[in-house]
Amino acid sequence: MSTAKRRSGRGLTAPEAAAQLGVKVSTLAKWRQLGIGPPYSDSLGRDPRYHPDDLDEFLWGEGVARNSVEAKHRRRRRRMAERSAQAVS
Repeated sequence: MSTAKRRSGRGLTAPEAAAQLGVKVSTLAKWRQLGIGPPYSDSLGRDPRYHPDDLDEFLWGEGVARNSVEAKHRRRRRRMAERSAQAVS
């Protein structure tokens, strides 16, 4: 899930972004694999960069589920939205 926005600055490295979010670097990497974390730029190959505004939006937006029940409801809503989008296509 890389972001297409052009922004100035070098962005935050994965360890810096993880520290800002209060999670481990491995958690951030897992989120990238699953496509559920904050937007990042992969233009540097194996060195993803995060924009501070995207991290703030991720934290204060939907963010991370606080428990398994909330995560289950989010997954259900996401699946329903995907199905309705496919039905329209």
